[in-house]
Amino acid sequence: LGDAQVPTLAAQLLARSLGCSTVQEETRSVFGLTERPPPITEGSSLVEFSYRGVHPEPLDNTPSDMETNTHEKPRRDASGQAQVAAFFEFGEVRQTCGNQACRNLD
Repeated sequence: LGDAQVPTLAAQLLARSLGCSTVQEETRSVFGLTERPPPITEGSSLVEFSYRGVHPEPLDNTPSDMETNTHEKPRRDASGQAQVAAFFEFGEVRQTCGNQACRNLD
């Protein structure tokens, strides 16, 4: 959430168009997507990461604030890296952020 390069509205619209699900425990509910228990081995999934100190997202299709851009954070975050590794190694989307979902990460 808070990605200044890929607006959340665009990512969610694409996820709905592709019939994606979200992985349980969701970071937040996404309209039109079904939450599924991990590991997800069929279909596509949308996983949102929420970080502390990020400005609120715009409510329209404009980019988030570049000052608190989160675009690179999941790739640099240990739980994001673990999720990508599980997908490439086993073809599974896993919940790698623990019981709190991927919320309020540093």
